[in-house]
Amino acid sequence: MIPQDTIDEFVRRVREAGGSNVEGVILFGSAVAGDFHEGLSNVNLMCILRDTSLKALHALSPAAKWWDGKKQTPPLCLTKQELQRSTDVFTIELLDMQQHHRVLFGDDPLKDLQIPMDLHRVQVEYELREKLILLRQHLMLADANEARLWEVVLRSVSS
Repeated sequence: MIPQDTIDEFVRRVREAGGSNVEGVILFGSAVAGDFHEGLSNVNLMCILRDTSLKALHALSPAAKWWDGKKQTPPLCLTKQELQRSTDVFTIELLDMQQHHRVLFGDDPLKDLQIPMDLHRVQVEYELREKLILLRQHLMLADANEARLWEVVLRSVSS
């Protein structure tokens, strides 16, 4: 896994760049859940901000560019209000984050987040239907070319 001191350096940089706008930084996903794979997994970070305007995001640019230079995806940037209003849209993702996260700075906005448990079916159905539509598109393009069909099948299987 990416060294803890590198993660700590990101937190230092984002706090320095964002000042009082940065309310918290959360590590989530495989790095916390224990199934992180070097070279395959991302180090997932979420920054809780008071303001997500273009000006506020621009201030965080040096920290984000430094993190990108470490071959990591930029952090999710949300306000507490956006996080609370997203529970009906990202139910599965937020439930996973709630179960596998570590606070690196600030308060824990996930601890008491109320995630509706009756909306999972809608999200799962959406994602499955989307994948089916994409699979059909790629199968048409592959036509009868056996090598391309195998490529479509292999790319369709989740790692």
